Amino acid sequence: MVLVAREETISKLYDAITKGNTIESFEIYTSYLENTNFDESNEIFRQVVKRINRDFESEKISNATYHVAKNVSETLDKMISHY
Repeated sequence: MVLVAREETISKLYDAITKGNTIESFEIYTSYLENTNFDESNEIFRQVVKRINRDFESEKISNATYHVAKNVSETLDKMISHY
């Protein structure tokens, strides 16, 4: 059950970040955090950032999507650090 929630969270967070939705991304992150711990939630975030980088390098996402996702990721990282 935890693995399903984890994979679902990764998928939702990836979608929100690549669509440029900072608020939704933060809500997904904090919702997951409420049910786990800080280290686990940060690992999810790191995995999503790695996936975005891999998808850009393999041309699965466009240059524009990558830059949107990078900006949202940086903003989300700042929001998390103040949470």
